[in-house]
Amino acid sequence: MIRRLAPAAALLVAACLALAGCRPVPEPSLTPPAETSNPDVAVTADIEYRSEGGTPLTLDVCRPAEPAGALPTILLLHGGGFEAGDKSAMRSLCERFAENGAAAVSVQYRLLPDYHFPAQVEDVAAAVAWVGAPENAEEYGFDPARIGVLGSSAGAIIAMSVGVGMGGAPVAAVVALSGAADLTESGLRLGVPAKQAQEIVLGYLGCEDIRACPTAQDASPLLHVTATSAPMLLLAGSDELVPSAQSVAMRDALRAAGVASEVLVEEGTNHGLALLSSDNLRIVQDFFLANL
Repeated sequence: MIRRLAPAAALLVAACLALAGCRPVPEPSLTPPAETSNPDVAVTADIEYRSEGGTPLTLDVCRPAEPAGALPTILLLHGGGFEAGDKSAMRSLCERFAENGAAAVSVQYRLLPDYHFPAQVEDVAAAVAWVGAPENAEEYGFDPARIGVLGSSAGAIIAMSVGVGMGGAPVAAVVALSGAADLTESGLRLGVPAKQAQEIVLGYLGCEDIRACPTAQDASPLLHVTATSAPMLLLAGSDELVPSAQSVAMRDALRAAGVASEVLVEEGTNHGLALLSSDNLRIVQDFFLANL
């Protein structure tokens, strides 16, 4: 059964994670300040977590200003079709999780055209390992046993990939916003995918034709589901870029393996972060509270 939600009254800019009350979330800046004006949140920006090909990859850490013990930690993965976007797009959400008592880590990963699968999954797996390293857990207050991932659009594909064990860095829970789980030729016939979505997938796979794409199976999270995969909450729009049938297929595969999973479909064309209405943000928060 798919849980369908009424159309959101507002997009992310009018949502919050607080269980009581909402106030506008500022639109993300391409160059957010290294610090925050919120006295309840501590932000440490541009921390290098790995270097590939001489290019440093960085992340931002958001924490409660006065943490109470080791913190559940949520990695945030931006969208952008694997060729655009930046960790700054997740800063508002990063601070909101911190306001509500968790640590959040917004991750920059490698992009097209220079890097295809599996580079992005490797980067995020390295970020998970960085969070779980004892010295970093101690310095920033992370609980290595309670790591979750939230990804939007392209970031949702990476989040699901890490959640099923691709990259070798296990996590405890995944939220995927508008994620494609089956990137094979048959998978791309699920629902009515937009041409743009198919082009994004081909770019990620490094292929020109899905009918002759050797990486399609390896890159499909759905085909890596096992009984040890992380519980997942999958959100989609009913008429958006990525068909909700992709989320349904992933949910079914997880449940068949004995893993808890739920799909929430919002009526309309909202995609990625635009799915995070105030109601949906509360559901996301409750999901992480229950699983981390």
